[in-house]
Amino acid sequence: MIKDTNDLTTKDTIITATKQVLKEKGNVTIKEIAEAAFVNIAAINYHFGSKDNLINIVISEMLMELREEISKIIHNKGTDKESFDGLMANFVDVVFKFAEENTGIVSYSFVQIVSQPTATNVLVEFFIKDEDFLGLIIDNLATYFPEASYETLFAKYLVLFSSFVVPFFLNFSMITKETSTHTKVEMTKQFDRFKDAYVEELKTILTP
Repeated sequence: MIKDTNDLTTKDTIITATKQVLKEKGNVTIKEIAEAAFVNIAAINYHFGSKDNLINIVISEMLMELREEISKIIHNKGTDKESFDGLMANFVDVVFKFAEENTGIVSYSFVQIVSQPTATNVLVEFFIKDEDFLGLIIDNLATYFPEASYETLFAKYLVLFSSFVVPFFLNFSMITKETSTHTKVEMTKQFDRFKDAYVEELKTILTP
């Protein structure tokens, strides 16, 4: 029993260390993860089988946290048009913030999508195929659009789903460019301006 407890602690330590390393860089090595977790490489392979398996677990946990944050926003919303406008702003802001704060995870995810097409299923599994989350989204959209059919509500959600993908692509494009500090500041300003315009366009598309 003690051995099981220690194993769990070691696994959690490795996962936590991997999250921290991935926040800054996507091309992380198993050696860097081991050093951050104060374990040897053999321990990582023993608990997770490979670096890729470990990182996939970490990415899944991070996406679950993002999904929970979005769920909280939905539960705290109102039902009038002003509340819907605020919901859109908060919704997109959370996703952009996630992309900005987890550049390494974003970078690694899109490298994997290019090299392993099945990686594209991660976002779909978490945000479209999960019946509980999808039901939450559809039910809440129905409070704003009570006359809309299920198909229309689902279509509106697919538009919302694009607000996950676009920030990830934009942030990946930004972090893969070799830029000076001055350029990065300018890029951040442009990113913020785009975010505001993006929210406005989403509201225009989704509301009558």
